[in-house]
Amino acid sequence: MAAKTLPERFLETVIRHADRPAYATQVKGEYQSITWAQTKERVLNVAGGLRSLGIEAGDRVGILSPNRFEWMLADMGSLFCNAWVVPVYPTLPAGQAAQILFDSGCRLLFVSDSEQLQKIREKKEQLPQLSILVGMPGLKAEGLLGWDELEEKGRAWREEHPGRAEQEAHGHDPDSPFTLIYTSGTTGTQKGVMLSHTNILSNVDGARETFPVREEDRFLSFLPLSHVFERLAGYYYPLCVGAEVCYARDMTTVGEDLLRARPTIMISVPRLFEKIHARILENVEKGPKSKRRIFNWALGVGQKVAALTQQRREPAGLLALKYRVADKLVYSKIREKTGGRLRFMVSGGAPLARHLGDFFLSAGMRIVEGYGLTESSPVITANTVNEFRFGTVGRPFPGVEVRIAEDGEILARGPNIMLGYYNNPEETAQAIREGWLYTGDIGHIGRDGFLRITDRKKNLIVTSGGKNVAPQPIEKALCASPLIEQCMLIGDKRNFISALIVPSFDRLREELGEEALASTDELSENPAVYKRIGDEIERHSADLARYEKVRRFVVLGSEFTIDAGELTPKLEVKRHFIMGKYHDLIEGMYDENASGGAR
Repeated sequence: MAAKTLPERFLETVIRHADRPAYATQVKGEYQSITWAQTKERVLNVAGGLRSLGIEAGDRVGILSPNRFEWMLADMGSLFCNAWVVPVYPTLPAGQAAQILFDSGCRLLFVSDSEQLQKIREKKEQLPQLSILVGMPGLKAEGLLGWDELEEKGRAWREEHPGRAEQEAHGHDPDSPFTLIYTSGTTGTQKGVMLSHTNILSNVDGARETFPVREEDRFLSFLPLSHVFERLAGYYYPLCVGAEVCYARDMTTVGEDLLRARPTIMISVPRLFEKIHARILENVEKGPKSKRRIFNWALGVGQKVAALTQQRREPAGLLALKYRVADKLVYSKIREKTGGRLRFMVSGGAPLARHLGDFFLSAGMRIVEGYGLTESSPVITANTVNEFRFGTVGRPFPGVEVRIAEDGEILARGPNIMLGYYNNPEETAQAIREGWLYTGDIGHIGRDGFLRITDRKKNLIVTSGGKNVAPQPIEKALCASPLIEQCMLIGDKRNFISALIVPSFDRLREELGEEALASTDELSENPAVYKRIGDEIERHSADLARYEKVRRFVVLGSEFTIDAGELTPKLEVKRHFIMGKYHDLIEGMYDENASGGAR
């Protein structure tokens, strides 16, 4: 019988690839691997340990940790027990983390370090159902079950119940939830997306048809496993194929870890590609004129070759000769900075700028972009390694149907569509109608069958790092300041959040004096105004995640009005109109040399 659940797929992989490397972590600057057979023993120990603690089918088990090997063990060990795994971003502030744990009803939580443990202890009184805390290796504290203790309990339980831990991996209902992944909607309310084994494995099987991944491949895991994109593409997919996963130390060390791991496939978001591209250009600009001339020449040659590649054609004659020279002088050195073995890279979480796709393709580094949501497990459409169009998000994934509603909204249907939002039938009914998932994105399908996303029906901001930010709750929080009358957040497809601020002119006059506001046209250059508004933004952002906080802002000299076309009759902000009106100010906030309103 074909494996229908993730634990069954894991056991299949162990049988096929028992002695092959499965996972690798760094020890003294070198990656050390563990085999699939060894990984299985550790998973069974964790599963046995959870059973000894009374974890049963349907119980919620949380994981509050950055990426590491123990994240995988905690996840798969919980799935062997038929528990529901609830991942929590380690970057979330204590209040938001506690809200997820409370809403899901987690009984047990895996905690990575003292910083995460402190968050939970701050909110412990709000979490009556959370009765067991398990610390990952290196974390020891009173009232905390250590990782070694958990595995010891697991070994003892397995001795008392020989074979049971593995036997219990079979027979789980593939259409029942195995995870709750919390995501913020346009209202900012965190909703628990219920995904089943069938949901996620339909996407895994679609990936196997779409992307040529082999057991010899090596991944580098650095995007948060709390996000469904990395969990599918950087964890479950290589698990089902038998490919090895190396864990980066953290997001700040990815450059070094790429050189040490030398992956063949990389899962990333546009922000990393932006950083690599910017660093390359910066190094070129710092070099001698001769170096700049060679780089610009190579870039022109590479763009011609990239255009041919997208047409599935090979360069010939003089162009082929020029490209070989350009590759030797420029592009081979760029590839070396990523370990020199990348076969292709997958980008998701936010739209990829077309010039980035062209640039890396010129360097012989193909980026494959897809599109999806947490609610779709996550992939809806994807380009492939051989058939791709930059500026599009590809064709429908195997088994997924896509259609465009009359108002342009993208709808999707298939076995990957979520079961619904946990304890939230009203939101579920709004999101799924007659089997179709309403994505909230606007787009169209070209004659070539490739989907192009043109707008967002929802106001949800997706940063270039793939972070979802609901602007309205943050705007409301900032406007709670007596000095801030109106504000509008910016940040979609950008690398940080900024804001347009309309101050309370009367309150500013009271605090700073009439002379400070003699001319509202000069507010944008008034340091005293910026200091006070900046202090208020910081004060009212204490409970926000780091990526939700406003890093730069501009103080406007007039309020948003209906007459000016900035507000609807319901006094709702016309975001696109305002972004057009204040285009230059907005672009100025993202200028690297900008200083006004920097946070």
